[in-house]
Amino acid sequence: MSRFGEGFDERTGLLTAWKRFGEKPTPARGGWWFTLGSIALAILAIQFVTGFLLASAYAPTPDHARASVSWIERRVPGGALARGLHHWGASAIVVFCLLHLARVFWHGAYKRPRQENWWIGLLLLATVFAFAFTGYLLPWDQKGYWATVVGVRIASQPPVVGPAAARFLTGGDGVGAAALSRFAAIHVVLLPLAAIALVAVHLALLRRHGHAGIPCDDSPREPFFPKQMARDAAAALAVLAALLLLAHFLPAPLEATADPTDTAYVPRPDWYFLPLYQLLHYFKGRAAILGTVGVPAAIAVFLFAMPLLDRSGTRRPRSRRGWIAAGSGIAAAAVFLTGIAVIEEPPRSLPATEPPPPPLAFVSADLKNYDLSMVAPSIARGGRLIATKKCLECHLVNGDGNPKGIELKHVAERRTRAWILAHFRDPQELSPHSKMPPYDDLPARDLNDMADYLLALP
Repeated sequence: MSRFGEGFDERTGLLTAWKRFGEKPTPARGGWWFTLGSIALAILAIQFVTGFLLASAYAPTPDHARASVSWIERRVPGGALARGLHHWGASAIVVFCLLHLARVFWHGAYKRPRQENWWIGLLLLATVFAFAFTGYLLPWDQKGYWATVVGVRIASQPPVVGPAAARFLTGGDGVGAAALSRFAAIHVVLLPLAAIALVAVHLALLRRHGHAGIPCDDSPREPFFPKQMARDAAAALAVLAALLLLAHFLPAPLEATADPTDTAYVPRPDWYFLPLYQLLHYFKGRAAILGTVGVPAAIAVFLFAMPLLDRSGTRRPRSRRGWIAAGSGIAAAAVFLTGIAVIEEPPRSLPATEPPPPPLAFVSADLKNYDLSMVAPSIARGGRLIATKKCLECHLVNGDGNPKGIELKHVAERRTRAWILAHFRDPQELSPHSKMPPYDDLPARDLNDMADYLLALP
């Protein structure tokens, strides 16, 4: 060590601490299985970085939340990539936390003296799910709003504590401006502080007790640096590359602005909440609390109690077959419920066999000269919206309007519904020279009715 390094280490102790960290003994066998926790930690760091970037341009009010998210995606350099990374990172961290939990469970690494670290890990998993739930509402779009409404209703079901928890989350009697502000504060401030504290304790306990390794592995151990550290780094970089590809080719979704009056909207959560969502189909009425609260609570109690329940004197899987079978049964049930929920997902667009709306033989822009009894309600409503959303300031419709832009006729022969809806939300994405403002703040019903009208034009 150079004279400068010796002086720096004497003042800070960082070099000595790093040396001790690198020399920490780790299992020589099964090294790739032990990268799961490091991958989860790396994804958490990605979530913190991308979350900070998103929060720096986000406005947590119902009037501006969705518009600010849309602005980040369309106008902020790298904004769409950052949001995509944050979106896919939310799924990835759940995957790797669950895989890490399964690996620890299989190896019996929750046994003495590592019980406390098992409990800290479960609290970290709960924190990850809390991140996911509170992040739903922040874009203030239809999916996030209605998924949060369902989640708050579930939280309010337990007697005594349920209503208090719902009021704490929403700041009132429903999901509104106060709820958005509280969810933003919880997601951006409270949960990151909790995660940092739990990770610090988790790593400190891991360092104190060492890595449990594979059960009954008597092979000599090796220093963490360089082999295991190289495995961890390679695995984390591979996951980061996959997340970058997903963020680029499959951008984060953003639906229409939340519409509390749109009671016809069917909310569906992301995949990691689908088992709980599917249980709502089997436990109804007074029994709903069993599915939404009872089953998850029973699983949580089982996992927390594992160090106390498993009294076997060994971590060998064959000596713990009953507990492994119980844990595997819970995992299989969750996968089965998720699969059923995916299969039963209703289509989001009209079935291909449904006939299109009948074409209009004659229609003026404001529909004053047309018998509305002969027009589908969605077409009539779409025509009124076209007339009131200033579309006629730039377009002609059957002679009405302004010829600054293209005349709207024979639209069904030139464009699909998907193209029209995408053009409403971001005109410049499909037509770079278009001066049309985006209508991404309109509810999905309005956009679909306007598309019905345009597709029906002769």
